[in-house]
Amino acid sequence: MMEKLSKETIWYRINTDTPEGKKLRAQYKLRGIPTVVLLDAKGEETDRIIGYEDRSGWMKRYLMSLYGVDTLGDYLARAGGEPGAEICLKIANKYLDRGDAANTLAWVAKARSAKDGGKPEFAQPLDLAEGLALLQAKPEEGEKKLLALATDPKSGDDGREAFGALARVYKKGDRNKELESLYDKVMAFNGDEKDFLNDYAWTFAERGIALPKALEAAKKAAALSNDDPGVLDTLAEVYFKMGDKKMAVETEEKAIAKEPGEKYYQEQKAKFLKDGAKKDGAK
Repeated sequence: MMEKLSKETIWYRINTDTPEGKKLRAQYKLRGIPTVVLLDAKGEETDRIIGYEDRSGWMKRYLMSLYGVDTLGDYLARAGGEPGAEICLKIANKYLDRGDAANTLAWVAKARSAKDGGKPEFAQPLDLAEGLALLQAKPEEGEKKLLALATDPKSGDDGREAFGALARVYKKGDRNKELESLYDKVMAFNGDEKDFLNDYAWTFAERGIALPKALEAAKKAAALSNDDPGVLDTLAEVYFKMGDKKMAVETEEKAIAKEPGEKYYQEQKAKFLKDGAKKDGAK
C-alpha cells in the first residue's frame, strides 16, 4: 500500500521525542500523536489527520485530504457570504487542529452568530472548540469552559473530550487536588462504566493519591469486566502502591493466567516481587 501512496506523496516520518522532532512538534503545534501533516509542493499545509482509529478510516481520510475534500481550504470555499453554524464549526475545528487559537475563536463566534447558531446540537461542540482554543489563548477561561462541559452528565462525546483535555492539563501541572476533584465529579455519572473506573483507578495509583478510592474503583471495574486482565493489572498496581505486595502478586497472576503470553504482566509481577516494594500509603 505504501508503495502506491508514495506515487502521490513524499513521506517523511519523525520521532517527536528527538530534538528535531520536538522542534517540528512545536512548529506545527501538534495536538496529539500520531498526526499526519499534509503539505503541498510549496510547503504549505493543506490538511492534517490526527489519530488512527482503523486502517480503512485513516485511508479514507487520507484520500479525501489528498484530493482536497473536507480540508480547511474546501470548507472556506464552501462557506460563502453568510455561512451556517455547521460549516463555521467545521472551519473552527480545522483551525483548532492546527493550533490556531485566534482563528478557532473567530469561527466559533461566527457559528454562534449564524442564523442557525442557536440550535441545541451546536451548543456543546462549540463550547468544546472554544474551551480547547482558550487553553492556549486564555488558560483560566479555557479550563473553566472545559470543566463545565466535562462535568455535564448530558455532554456525551464532547464532554469526554473536554474531560481528557482538562485531565492532561492537571496531570502536566501536578495539580493533584484538582485532578481528583475532576475525576470524582465525573464519577458521579460514570460510576458504572468499567473503562472510566479503570482509568480512575490507574490515574490515582500512578500518582499515588486517593488510593482507597482507587482500590474501590478498580475492584468494581474488575467485577464489571468479568476480570479483564488489563483491569486486573490496574487493581494489582493499586495494591502495590498501597504496600500490599501479596495481593498485588496474586492479582497479577490472575491477569497472567488469562493472557499468559503478555510480557507486560510478567514484568509487573517481577516488579511487585522485588524487595523494597513501594508503600506510599493512602491519602
